[in-house]
Amino acid sequence: MPHITGLPGSVATEFSRRWRQRDRPILAYGLMLAAAVSLVLNYFIKFPTLPEESAARFREYCDKKLPLQIETSEPTALGRYFEAEGVPSAVRTLDPATYRLRGGRIQRVLNRKSSWSAYQGPGSKLFVFQVYSGNIGELPASPEIRSDREHRFHAYTHHGTTVVFWNENNLNWVLLSDASEEETIQLAQASVKG
Repeated sequence: MPHITGLPGSVATEFSRRWRQRDRPILAYGLMLAAAVSLVLNYFIKFPTLPEESAARFREYCDKKLPLQIETSEPTALGRYFEAEGVPSAVRTLDPATYRLRGGRIQRVLNRKSSWSAYQGPGSKLFVFQVYSGNIGELPASPEIRSDREHRFHAYTHHGTTVVFWNENNLNWVLLSDASEEETIQLAQASVKG
């Protein structure tokens, strides 16, 4: 109840009685309406999660709707490109007999600037390492978590894309692939060891 100073007692009492009768219910109804609108929006409007958004961008890359910004098979050249663009420049060196580096791009995912290193693997399967600054705790609950040494790998599948997250050297790493979940998780684990 608001306190009114400088008014005679009967006027202040009348004002506070009116406030209780008129304004309080309006305030309560307004708060209930805001809560109801919020619940309805949360139910009907689904905001993408990091795994869903990463998988969607990967699908665009696979469908040739999201081209690489630099095409190179040299990890050092790709690392220099990322450094010049101000994104995490960690590029994995994978077995060149099995995985061919194709290039990379700077990619925004849920308003985060990240680096993408794209590889082609066995059977023309595609693999993308995405690196960004963030917190692994921002991820939704994952259906599968595997531990390997001090790393925890959070695996998701979304529309035929396997998405594996882990934290390494204060950066979040993501491996995206159209390969099987098991193959993708194993490559993520091997990339940390190598």
